[in-house]
Amino acid sequence: MILAAAAVFFVMRYALSKIESHTAPVSPVAKYEPVECSASMLSTTVDRIGSQAGQPVQFTTTLTNTGERPCFFDAADLRLHITSGDQIIYDTTTCQAGIGSKTLLLDTELTTSQPLQWNGMNTGAGCSARSVAQPGTYVARVFLGGDELLDTGIVFDLGSSPQPSEPTEPEPTDDAIDGEPADGDTAESDENTDAPPADEGVQAPTEVQSGEPEAEDTEG
Repeated sequence: MILAAAAVFFVMRYALSKIESHTAPVSPVAKYEPVECSASMLSTTVDRIGSQAGQPVQFTTTLTNTGERPCFFDAADLRLHITSGDQIIYDTTTCQAGIGSKTLLLDTELTTSQPLQWNGMNTGAGCSARSVAQPGTYVARVFLGGDELLDTGIVFDLGSSPQPSEPTEPEPTDDAIDGEPADGDTAESDENTDAPPADEGVQAPTEVQSGEPEAEDTEG
C-alpha cells in the first residue's frame, strides 16, 4: 500500500513538471543573452598596408561572429605580435600601444573591423629597445586575450626605403649658344623683314636715245 502511494506521488510530480515546462514562456533575455567571444566563435581576416622598413605598418583586423549567440569582447584585448625568426620585434600589449578599452557587442553574423599598428621599430621583448626594423621577412600574429585568432601567422617582407635621387642640371641644346636662347637668331631675321622686298623681274629704267643724231654746232 505504501509503495503504491509513493509510486502515484512520483508519477503526479513528473506529470506536473512536464506541464509547467510546456506552459512557461521562454525568456528572451536567456535566449539572446550574450556570452564572451572566443576564438572559435570568430572568423578573422587581417589586411596589411605598408612594406617599407622603418615606416609604420597598418593591420586591419576584421572579426565576424559565426557562433549561435551574440558575444562581446574588449577591444583592448586585441594584441598584435611581430616576430622575425625567433626574435620578438614588437608587441602591442608590452608596449601598451594597442586599442583603448571599449566593449564591443557582436550579434550573430555581425562584423567589426579594428585597427592595429606597428610603428616600424624593433622594440624587443620588453619594449625597451628603440632601433629601426631592418629590411627582411617578418611574421604578424593577432590575439584576442591569450587566444590566437589566425591559424597561421601573416608572413610579409619589408624592403629598403627608396633613396632620393640627386638633382641633375639640364644639358644645353645645340640651338643655344653661350647660354642664350636660339630666339636671338629669329629676332635678327624679324628686323630684316621690316624693309619691303624688292620686286623680282623688274629692271631699273634706262635712258632712251632718239633715233636722230644730235646736231652739231657749226660756224658760218
